Amino acid sequence: VLRSPTPRPVYRALFGMGLGRAAAAAAPSELLDVLRFAARRSGNARTVAALMHAINGFRRPRPESVMGADELGRVAVPTVFLWGREDAYLAPGDARPWIEKMPAATLHEVPGGHGPWFEDPARCAGLITRQLTATGFPPASGTGSSHAAELQR
Repeated sequence: VLRSPTPRPVYRALFGMGLGRAAAAAAPSELLDVLRFAARRSGNARTVAALMHAINGFRRPRPESVMGADELGRVAVPTVFLWGREDAYLAPGDARPWIEKMPAATLHEVPGGHGPWFEDPARCAGLITRQLTATGFPPASGTGSSHAAELQR
């Protein structure tokens, strides 16, 4: 399936199975095209299968892929999590106890599934901007393209 030339509507439906229907409906067609054409790349199916095998067992993370409480407690970098309330993989309430072990982490439960930034990009961008500003890294003002130009200088 990963190698076949999937039509965009079919790929959007497959994308929705992982991220939720609303996220798939909101995803730009250009993003879907990049993903579906990349999936046709030689060796892609093998790469995806190897990644999934490396991090997951049978529908469960491999123990060696999971950070323990001590490791999480050493993550001192300010970190923000935007977690969709309807995430099909892990509910935010199940993640919260682990996120709270990180001394500088913040969890925002937002409407949406596994990719809430597709469903409400403005809200998610606002939460990220607020986190960056609060931690001393305010984004440059202006548009994304002017910010990209500043980074290239």
